[in-house]
Amino acid sequence: MEGNHSLSAKLSNFSKINEQFRVVFEHVLKNIKLKSELKEEYLLNYIALELLIIPKYYDKIQEHFSEEFILLVDKALNAKEIRECRHVMNCVLLGNVMRTRNDLQGYALRYFSTYPSPFETREDQATKRRKMQQKTEIGDLDIVESCLFLLRSNPDFYRSRWNWSLFIKKYINHKDPKIKWIVCHNIAVLFGMNEYQLNKLILSKISEKDHRKYSYLFYTNQTLKDGDASAPGIDQMPVLSKEQIPPKVVNISGIYIPSLDTSVDCEKKLVIVPSTYNNLRKIALGLASGKAICLQGSVGSGKTCLVEYLSAKTGRKLGENFLKIQLGDETDSKMLLGSYRCTDIPGEFVWQPGVLTQAVVEGSWLLLEDIDSASVDIASIITSLLENRSLTVPGYKDCVPITPGFQLFLTQRLIPTISGYHKKHSNTMTLIGKSVFHISIDPLSSNELKQILDSMFPQFKTIADRMINVFLLFAPKSLDSDDGQMSVPKSGRLISTRDFFKWCSRAVIDFDVKSQASALKVLQDAIDVFCCSFSNTDESLVLAKQISTHLGIINQKAEYFLRPTSLRCS
Repeated sequence: MEGNHSLSAKLSNFSKINEQFRVVFEHVLKNIKLKSELKEEYLLNYIALELLIIPKYYDKIQEHFSEEFILLVDKALNAKEIRECRHVMNCVLLGNVMRTRNDLQGYALRYFSTYPSPFETREDQATKRRKMQQKTEIGDLDIVESCLFLLRSNPDFYRSRWNWSLFIKKYINHKDPKIKWIVCHNIAVLFGMNEYQLNKLILSKISEKDHRKYSYLFYTNQTLKDGDASAPGIDQMPVLSKEQIPPKVVNISGIYIPSLDTSVDCEKKLVIVPSTYNNLRKIALGLASGKAICLQGSVGSGKTCLVEYLSAKTGRKLGENFLKIQLGDETDSKMLLGSYRCTDIPGEFVWQPGVLTQAVVEGSWLLLEDIDSASVDIASIITSLLENRSLTVPGYKDCVPITPGFQLFLTQRLIPTISGYHKKHSNTMTLIGKSVFHISIDPLSSNELKQILDSMFPQFKTIADRMINVFLLFAPKSLDSDDGQMSVPKSGRLISTRDFFKWCSRAVIDFDVKSQASALKVLQDAIDVFCCSFSNTDESLVLAKQISTHLGIINQKAEYFLRPTSLRCS
């Protein structure tokens, strides 16, 4: 509800500073037949389709709708009429996006993987585009500036994809000296010129006085367009688009992130508690940075689960466009890069890409778990990929560029100590650390754990507090400050929330709150999950008695269940 009120206030405030939008805003408010949600949808569509493409309005829209900006860009680029007459306008829009939001580079790369450059225009489309450009007052200066911002964002991609000889031929001798100045900067990026070579090129086309003037204006305002340029005329009878534009973004904890398909139902269910909401928000912000993301947290804190949830919410499927692999000491580079394998035909070998090569080529998400356990060889491969934005695969290709959509996730375990959680020192993280975006995953508190337990297993409502207290016997002391926690022997493995939910999923089978047999089964499952990993029988017995005490069951039952359990474990 707060989000709706906030959006309504933003729309109202924007109508006060934009005359064209004020006309539309008043027109929509007068329509009493429309629901408030539908009114907001119409107004957002109008901003995305009619106002965002006008360079004069771009900065104000981004300022007022910073949280909804990705949604507006997505709507503008996915409108049906984009195909022909809106192409140049969208190119200019993407140029402005690269000027202010380089984290949205993926939108530009995907768009220009399908559509040509803004300066390549077929004759049969020229008339339509000229009419649309006159309506939005887009000129050659906007086009060459957008080309410069796009080229700077990813020189390798645009250098190889666009016909720059046509660009230079079309604009290098333009009558407007401003355009010549911008074109010279495009040429400098294309050919990797230094400052001396750039100045020499500029002075061969315009005067030194103009060069100094434009340099000051551009580096101050990031544009050579006049700041007091008049906006397009006010349309008193605007046409509101009722087109249902399927969004290709998804809202994660108030942050919009790109999605492949929002129509797919998310099979991965999460109970959103405060710490989960904050963790998802941090990861969504990390995705906006465009960097690889390293999730740091204790065992069972939900690092893998959060990435799997985000992949499902953004329309990705495990094994198709979402891959994951558990790393270890024995994981070698061939598993990531790939290798040649023999076929049924004698003497024939075919290339089988590894998970990293497959994800880079297909533009998929890749999750590498426990990166701190990987070898230095794997760390050097990942570091090279993140620094050079390309993958070197010996015996296959020297340079495999990253396909738009690729995202790398890493997980790193934090070790619980007396003073809290600490990172495990490894040479792998020393190499990779500077190239990734680190996110600390907040663990669940006991109150949040109870909230999740009540939501997922309502059958345990009457014994939820007892079950939480049993888990807290084994949880690290930093989870909750409880002086009643006992000291767990170090001979067993680390116990995490993963074990807690494993216990719950076992105990809930045929559970009856009135049945004594169900109560004993809860105790038996708890002993199996929490005590079976301890090799010392006396230690296990002490822990089993503590569990039975918290569950309100006599200790003799714990002794009875532990003896056969220890025999099975041995």
